[in-house]
Amino acid sequence: MTCNSSEMHFIEFVLSKARRLKEFHVCLDEECPRSNEDVVTKLVKYRRASPRAKVFFSRMQYSSGL
Repeated sequence: MTCNSSEMHFIEFVLSKARRLKEFHVCLDEECPRSNEDVVTKLVKYRRASPRAKVFFSRMQYSSGL
């Protein structure tokens, strides 16, 4: 994900509506301009319909291949 507002709103929507959700994995593109801390802070504030829902966060790391 590239951290644009529509992606963040989609995540917020899924977390707020999916009552049986157990895991949600978010993988940021390395081109995302937001810091990891900024994104994680935002994600943990989203209301969750499922009390068991856990959000897993990572950032993609591309190698230059050189």
